[in-house]
Amino acid sequence: MATKSDQGSPPTRLDTFLKNNPATKYIHYVVVTLFGTLETQILPIAGCQERVRLTNDTYRVSPFSLWGGFGNVKIFADNFRYGSDLWHPDWTSLKAMDQHNASVICNVSESATHHRDVELGNSFHRCPRSGLQIALQKVNEQLNVALLVGFELEFYLLEKTPDVGQGWKAPTAVPGCYWSSPIFLRGDLGICLATCVDAIEAAGIMRRLEILCGIGMPFEAASRLGAEMCGEWQAWGTDNKDVPVRKVREGHLELRCIDFMSNIYLVIASYIAAGLLGITAKEPLEQKDCLGSPSWITDKERQTLGIVKRLPSTSTASLIRLEQDRMGLDDVIGTKLMEFFLKVRMTDTKVDWKELQLVLY
Repeated sequence: MATKSDQGSPPTRLDTFLKNNPATKYIHYVVVTLFGTLETQILPIAGCQERVRLTNDTYRVSPFSLWGGFGNVKIFADNFRYGSDLWHPDWTSLKAMDQHNASVICNVSESATHHRDVELGNSFHRCPRSGLQIALQKVNEQLNVALLVGFELEFYLLEKTPDVGQGWKAPTAVPGCYWSSPIFLRGDLGICLATCVDAIEAAGIMRRLEILCGIGMPFEAASRLGAEMCGEWQAWGTDNKDVPVRKVREGHLELRCIDFMSNIYLVIASYIAAGLLGITAKEPLEQKDCLGSPSWITDKERQTLGIVKRLPSTSTASLIRLEQDRMGLDDVIGTKLMEFFLKVRMTDTKVDWKELQLVLY
């Protein structure tokens, strides 16, 4: 994401990068689709150097580059036309991949798609990355806050077998098939602003957790694993991994209802929007600190802690609730972006993608 501290025009930035990485031959233009997959176009350096000096530095691609292969295109037939999406590279994101390749992340404009509902002054309205930038801008303007986020990548390695119902099991040759790769934030950069915690303590996120699950875990396989990983109740707790929101320490929170098949821009934008709405509306935190598993205590004990709602049992259930009430999220990140996500996700009926989910989980 671009910040105020970023210096230099795009041509200068690219020239400086190539000076420091002279062996680079190709730049990968990258877009993250609605469901976490990558769309990539690979351009030779000469083409990039020519484009970056144009007034309109864009790359023309299919008009459905954000879809990611999901959903039913027919539901958009009355609105969508077959023009082109325009990828706008953000040269502040330029980084080396290996000796000969680099990547740059793009925002997606629909100004050349000819879709009937596109406003030329707001042609990025279905781009999740643009939605996140809007959310960050609103937080900065309304709260004078800049946010810092760290990611911990976790995954399982499985091997195919006909002996198990889903056809996959933990590999026998590998004693530990689970990997976790935390990306730590150290020093001054690792100090989380108190206002970030207020977003939780003001209940903005806790109050909207059941609909945030559908955005952060958009597939059934993910939501099933989510129940195993973060429990079945809407709760938070200090150093408690049996609840969806874990308070590690003051100023350090872990949000556990996020899956890697989601669009991370849309997820972060939604959580930021929830926190912002909670702060500005001064929403009270109804749940108390839960130190154990909510599933293992009595109803009376849960009620004493304010734990009265279960998380949706499936991602579809969460998305249905999101359809019924977006609880202000679209006011922050954009109505058309939220509608686009819901329509694509709720009309997806591809059996092969459901099988892919089982492979990945």
